Amino acid sequence: YCAVGANAVVMPNNRIPEGVSIGALSFVPVNFEFEPWSVYAGNPLRLIKQRNRMTVLKEADKLREALNMSNN
Repeated sequence: YCAVGANAVVMPNNRIPEGVSIGALSFVPVNFEFEPWSVYAGNPLRLIKQRNRMTVLKEADKLREALNMSNN
């Protein structure tokens, strides 16, 4: 449930936890401390907001169902 935007640069030695989104054109320095289920962006990278875990999981389920219906 993670996402990394276009042209973002993620330096080595980073562990991106579940639910983290990184905005386009962002720069993630070495050993950045992420909080799970959060949105980060910018240069320097900063916390933008928290993500609602249940909302993300519900949307993923809806997408999964839609993809399964189109395959049948």
